[in-house]
Amino acid sequence: MEIILNTGLDSLEFGDGTEKAIAIFGQPDNTEIIDEAEIDWTLIHNYPETGLAIMFDGREKPAFFSCDCTSEDLVLAGKKIIGLPQQDIIALMHDLGYDNPETEDENWGEKRVSFELAGIDFYFEEDELVAVSWGKEFE
Repeated sequence: MEIILNTGLDSLEFGDGTEKAIAIFGQPDNTEIIDEAEIDWTLIHNYPETGLAIMFDGREKPAFFSCDCTSEDLVLAGKKIIGLPQQDIIALMHDLGYDNPETEDENWGEKRVSFELAGIDFYFEEDELVAVSWGKEFE
């Protein structure tokens, strides 16, 4: 599974529909719908065996806009990244042209390192990358 910054995951591009996601990753093990007044309607395809969650928004025509992944097979710029220390991730992002990350200690215990222009958040436990979230905002 390869992160393509500001584009998507593997050949699934931001804006693609659920049919393409299913064609690439298969039927999800389960799905969730978040339909709360304070956020937009969101459909989530969960693939627990691979640690992948694919999110779609738009009730009428769901479009891929975000991913969360914990898979040890997750690749960015040709390099497996889960398990890497924070300094290696920051250096990799620098090599890709992204600097000045925002960091925050989350209330559940992980440290988040975000690169806003790349649309990506890295989550660390004890300086080891455990999860990645990335996406694209649509106007």
